[in-house]
Amino acid sequence: GNQGMTVDLRWVPALNRPVCLKYRSEHNGMLWIDEDWQGNVVRVHREVSMTAEQWKGKLGDKLQKAPLVWEAANNATKKGNTFSFIHRLEPNASIDAERLDWRGKPFVGCYVSVSDKTVVDIGGYGSMRLTYSRLNKSPTEKYGRGRGVDILPALKELQAINVDLMVGAEMALMPPLAAHEDMLDQQLIYGARQISYGAINARGDPMVQRLFDVGDATPALTIQERLYAVLDKAFFRDLLLRNQDMKSHVTNDQLYERLQEKAVLLQPLARQMDEWFSPMNDAELEMMALLGDFDDMPGEVREAGGEKAI
Repeated sequence: GNQGMTVDLRWVPALNRPVCLKYRSEHNGMLWIDEDWQGNVVRVHREVSMTAEQWKGKLGDKLQKAPLVWEAANNATKKGNTFSFIHRLEPNASIDAERLDWRGKPFVGCYVSVSDKTVVDIGGYGSMRLTYSRLNKSPTEKYGRGRGVDILPALKELQAINVDLMVGAEMALMPPLAAHEDMLDQQLIYGARQISYGAINARGDPMVQRLFDVGDATPALTIQERLYAVLDKAFFRDLLLRNQDMKSHVTNDQLYERLQEKAVLLQPLARQMDEWFSPMNDAELEMMALLGDFDDMPGEVREAGGEKAI
């Protein structure tokens, strides 16, 4: 559905250097986005809450620009207090290619202390580290929605059916009982290995019996199965079952046609490619280059501008 994903370098304090990539799924309730005139996500704000001690470990001496957090971080009784910062990420509108600091980077970010209302740290990135993607989006929507929103009626119906089935199963195992009015002054013990005196009269006839029989659950199970099929289709799970009916006589051409058909049915995921996977690939490649995972760029590629294709 709609989600935010951050890709960053995993820093190991013992080695005092990054060693690999780190992925984090952000909480949607802590994200705010802005769109450009084409409807693309151009700016992201993320609220981050950590203790004063954690902020000092992340920002170091730069935290002095937030006096309230800095004072708490250096106080043994207050360093566990939680403080919120706003992390803002957006394209750099005025890139200075001759500079090596954040002013020369295509993306710029900053941390703003909510309690101090001050900008604490400004940095630059070669790619968008936080991507916000939307599976479904209408022209009047901004934050988008997932497939679960589209099938909320089916989910509510399924929940009601499951409640009915659970009630029916419970009533079948522990049915409601009916007792003769002469037993008003008697105690009926309803449980395993228990004895209820007076539940049988002198002739051996039961004074207590099942009030009614539980109805047939087949119609409810049929509806439940159909609703589960709606869920499978909404989340593309039904496509995973297509290969189960393939026999040994299926040719390669037929198999290829089925895979093409599956690709067409998965076309709604194209927005995820535009807003999630492609920007995240840029961030992954940038950080892998920072880690030294790639060989030096060949001269021909460097002369061509260093463009890449995925």
